[in-house]
Amino acid sequence: MISITFIVGQYDAHLSRQAADLKAFAEDESLLLDSKLEYSTIPGLSGEVIEKLYRVKPTTMVSVLLCLVIAILIRHATLRALQRGWKV
Repeated sequence: MISITFIVGQYDAHLSRQAADLKAFAEDESLLLDSKLEYSTIPGLSGEVIEKLYRVKPTTMVSVLLCLVIAILIRHATLRALQRGWKV
């Protein structure tokens, strides 16, 4: 029989990492963005992402991440639909 101590020991690193991730998430969420931020001056952002950021005007880093994820998912869904011959 595997002891509880052994099982907890196996997952300890994962639990510590998740706790650190949650702390970082909370810190990121409290970081407010300048409402006049010029997204077009940030290197590496695509035109599509810049357009979405200007439209949504996120106020926190987590909001920015959500915008980026949504843009990626929309692009993926559109490409899949086109590959299948569906009208988009």
